[in-house]
Amino acid sequence: MKVIYLLGLLISLSVGAFVEFYDKEEWPPHPPPHPPHPPGPPTPTNYYIYLSNQCPVTLFFATSGPSNVEPMYGATWQAEPGTNITINIPSNWLHTDSQHHHRSLVGPRFWARTGCKYDISLGKAQCETGDCGNHYDCSKANLAGKAPTTIAEFCFECGDEYTYYDISLVDGYSISADVVPGPHSATRPGDPNDQFWCRSELCNPATDLRTNCPLDFLLTNKDLPTHNPADPVNKIACFSNCGKFEYPIAPFASCSDSDPICANWRQYCCQASTYGTTCISDSNCTDGGACWNGTCQCKAYFAKPPCPDTVCTNPVAQPDPGDCSNCIGDDTLHYVCPRAYTWPNDPQTYSCDAKEYTIVFCPGGTTEPVTPQLMIPTCASLDPLLFDYPTAQTDCSESHGKYLCAAVSTWDVLFQEKRVEDPGPSR
Repeated sequence: MKVIYLLGLLISLSVGAFVEFYDKEEWPPHPPPHPPHPPGPPTPTNYYIYLSNQCPVTLFFATSGPSNVEPMYGATWQAEPGTNITINIPSNWLHTDSQHHHRSLVGPRFWARTGCKYDISLGKAQCETGDCGNHYDCSKANLAGKAPTTIAEFCFECGDEYTYYDISLVDGYSISADVVPGPHSATRPGDPNDQFWCRSELCNPATDLRTNCPLDFLLTNKDLPTHNPADPVNKIACFSNCGKFEYPIAPFASCSDSDPICANWRQYCCQASTYGTTCISDSNCTDGGACWNGTCQCKAYFAKPPCPDTVCTNPVAQPDPGDCSNCIGDDTLHYVCPRAYTWPNDPQTYSCDAKEYTIVFCPGGTTEPVTPQLMIPTCASLDPLLFDYPTAQTDCSESHGKYLCAAVSTWDVLFQEKRVEDPGPSR
């Protein structure tokens, strides 16, 4: 039961309610006993995460957890190729297994954002993958990254006090990633045959799922409402089975299975009402569920069974996968990331007693283009054949513009200059 519990909580390392961070300088040295004060700032621990960029372009890293964090040593979230940033894990980021509620756990997650138009001085970044509401600092904004994006999920000192981690592709894949534990025990204490102890190479080096992603599951930047038609078109992500039917938003729980999107969502995202109920055979389970160990469980789906052991590295802790003709196949994702978490109940999670972990993005590099980061353009620089000025003036807001560009105040000046040069018809 402990294993199932930990697998369940690691599925849920996603969006949650976050605790406000209080700066030490604001904390009174002798607070009066009444009224009670909120808890003080979380203390640092001896756990460290190193976010490493092996992609050929600059990445904007991001993290979310129970409280705000900042990169150490005065670094920003921006990392050039071949560089990394360091995160010290706060004390309230430990033991997050006790804070779960359904699929909402305030546990740490880390990701990389690509294709951002940004201005750090304004605190703005509108990104093609992993975007957090146009904010440059996702941690400060208390926002998780928009799917589909590759996520590294952690639960520090959880269960038996070990750290549990995975690379999650449950919603989809943006770039490859790996977790490399620092110094650790050679084998799991008390269980030297544990094959999931301190594993790395969760994604194969120098591979990229975007290259061979089926067209029905491929996301390009041209598909985004924020895409500037003047920019080059790149493959930016590859959906998982679940992610495809949750994008851009998941169906309502009350949706009808007569809607194919709803039916596929229930099946691939493990949303059937019978999951977890007792059963005798598969006929007792709905939405493609399997009767496994006496309860209805959801399952993976393979496009080309049987799946080699080197690709599907934990085939025994789950019901037999199903075949499908309209899916990408969890085996397809595993050919690139054989030890990644690709469906909501995937048992591909790992444990370790290390205190340091390096999360490598684009391990071994990639030959598939990754959209570079660019400074936010001025609104006046938008091609007038693509964006008429009145629309641009409305869309290019300082916070949630469809086409993120210079701040409204800046645009107003440029717009007035344009009107003087070419008054045009009166409005």
